[in-house]
Amino acid sequence: MPQTRSEHESISIWTISGLLPKGLPVQRNQFRSVFISDAHLGSRGCKAEVLAAFLKSIDTRTLYLVGDIVDFWRLESRSYWPAAHNEVVRHILKLVKRGTRVVFVPGNHDEAVR
Repeated sequence: MPQTRSEHESISIWTISGLLPKGLPVQRNQFRSVFISDAHLGSRGCKAEVLAAFLKSIDTRTLYLVGDIVDFWRLESRSYWPAAHNEVVRHILKLVKRGTRVVFVPGNHDEAVR
């Protein structure tokens, strides 16, 4: 018999645009730890909209940013920082404000911040 969602279960929904239909309660997914790597903010290949939507949908005790979060190699040769990249940074700062501990481990593309 297929399982169905009970009335008492919460539903978490996030979209790339970050907008939910009116009337739906916002329920963030709870995690002890979240690991993010290779975001490459500052490069054209970065999927910042998806990452921002994910960050908006979670609450976590510890967020590990593990290498190549910002692609300083690309930024040295060409300046590229659209609004979506700022949204990622804003959502990280919002998590910090809510009490999330952030651990940053630089990678080879963001070694400038060592």
